[in-house]
Amino acid sequence: MDKKTVSIKDIAKKAGVSMSTVSRALNNTCSVSEELRDKVLAAAKSMDYVPNHAARSLVNSKTNTIGVIVNNMHDTFFSNLIKGFETGAQNIGYNVIFASVLGVNPTIKKKYIEYFSNGTVDGLVIYGARFDENTLLKYLGMNIKCVLIENDFHMNNCINLLVDNTGGMKMGIHYLYERGFRRIAYISGNPSRKAMSERLKGFFEGVGETNIDMEQCTVQYVLGENETTYDIVKKMLASDLAYDAFFCADDAIASYTIMALNDAGYAVPEDVSVLGFDNREVLPYAYRGKDITTIEQPLFTIGKDSIELLANFLNEGIASTYSKCYETRIVEKETVGRRECQ
Repeated sequence: MDKKTVSIKDIAKKAGVSMSTVSRALNNTCSVSEELRDKVLAAAKSMDYVPNHAARSLVNSKTNTIGVIVNNMHDTFFSNLIKGFETGAQNIGYNVIFASVLGVNPTIKKKYIEYFSNGTVDGLVIYGARFDENTLLKYLGMNIKCVLIENDFHMNNCINLLVDNTGGMKMGIHYLYERGFRRIAYISGNPSRKAMSERLKGFFEGVGETNIDMEQCTVQYVLGENETTYDIVKKMLASDLAYDAFFCADDAIASYTIMALNDAGYAVPEDVSVLGFDNREVLPYAYRGKDITTIEQPLFTIGKDSIELLANFLNEGIASTYSKCYETRIVEKETVGRRECQ
């Protein structure tokens, strides 16, 4: 029999039981004996029965599926995070549907949220947010239970998972200071992003805590694609003030910084040191340099936790909004050396 045409009625006829018994057995309810359940499952297996999850969700108002929305899923940054999402879903028997917003278009993100909120999924995970998205996120909270990663906009039906970006940046500044670096160039991402704003704050606080002369440092901004970092760094190298270390807001920016330094004749870390942020598993395809010393945020753990926490929220509920902040750590690799203090 074609497995697409197998119904509960067909299984009931083969097993010699009622349709209600088949339904209870397939849904694993306690009102069916083990012997009868095994009989029904054996009949279903012999007929290549495939459950109709869409129909079941109409009855149970549950899809066993979680939606995940990220910006630019093609970005190598998301490799470990997506692996975490998938691992969490497999651990608890949920399905995951991914939606990628190309660029930072709030209209497209709203369309995805509306689509997921109409019963397509049980809950939703959204990674990251810009400061102009709060109205959109408020709409989200009224319609579906969710996890917001790297956004501390608190509302009902919502779990917030955050990273200590400010603390990570301060840790990085102290790390460079202890190795003798005093002229530090910070290459920031777009500060309209929450994570980048927090990292920028951490840079200034770290410089203040170590009494580094800010006049000997600089801050440059990568507002577009990460590839533009290369040209920014080349222009910086043409200035009169020489920097002995570059601290980059993420590892992709760090990789283009190292490529620009190498192409200009500078050896890393012998001539100039470079410190990144994120500890990405996958870097831009053009990068062939040394392994980047970096500040790690636990992306895999965050992805895994987000799915498992949301599933627990959906099945058991939580007393109030839940928030967790993940610590960062330094991962020493090959791009930061030492310098004697002048």
